[in-house]
Amino acid sequence: MGRHGTAAAVFHGGGNSLPDLLPKERIDAIVERTRKGGAEIVNLLKTGSAYYAPSAAAVEMVEAILKDKKKILPCAVYLKESTESKDCSSACP
Repeated sequence: MGRHGTAAAVFHGGGNSLPDLLPKERIDAIVERTRKGGAEIVNLLKTGSAYYAPSAAAVEMVEAILKDKKKILPCAVYLKESTESKDCSSACP
């Protein structure tokens, strides 16, 4: 949530409490890797990463639809006035 990079805030939504599923050390490691993921991709590709995530997401969505995988995938959607947050985009399942 928010800016990309090390200042990003990482949230978990869903029916289970994340601390009930994983130890704190593992959660901290996942959060840290999530924050630094863009830099990791840039270092691996050496040419930038702006196209990588949208491309990978599009492939995953198309595959889920074509193979009827019944997956719930997050995607950024425009939030209208029907939600508390309006006139902005956010990742939602």
